[in-house]
Amino acid sequence: METNEAAGPWQVQLQYGTPGTARLSIPSGGFVLRTSGLLACTATAAPNGPATAEGRWRQEGGPAVLLERAPIPVKLEGSFFCATSVTSATITAEYTVRNTTDPARPITVGPSLPG
Repeated sequence: METNEAAGPWQVQLQYGTPGTARLSIPSGGFVLRTSGLLACTATAAPNGPATAEGRWRQEGGPAVLLERAPIPVKLEGSFFCATSVTSATITAEYTVRNTTDPARPITVGPSLPG
C-alpha cells in the first residue's frame, strides 16, 4: 500500500455538530494497493479525479477522523483473477489528526463564535 504524494495533498474538512462530521478528500490516484502471486492486482483509489470519503469527527480520546464503510471510487487492474469490473470500494479507518503548525495546541472543532 502506498500513497502517491505527487498526486497532491490529502485534505480533511470538519464540521461541528452532534455528531461532528468529517470529509477526507483523496487526490486523483492518491492511493495505490498492490497484491502479488496468483491474485496479482493493482487497486487505485480516486482513479478519475479527486474523491471524498464521508465520516465522523471525534474530539474526545484524541482528535480523529473516523471512516466506517465510506464508499470511494476505485479501478482494479491485473491478472485474470482480479475483479476488474469493480468500480467502488469501502474504507474503514481512523486517522489521528495533529496540529502541525503548533503541536502544543490541539485541534478543536466547536460551534461558531459570535461576531
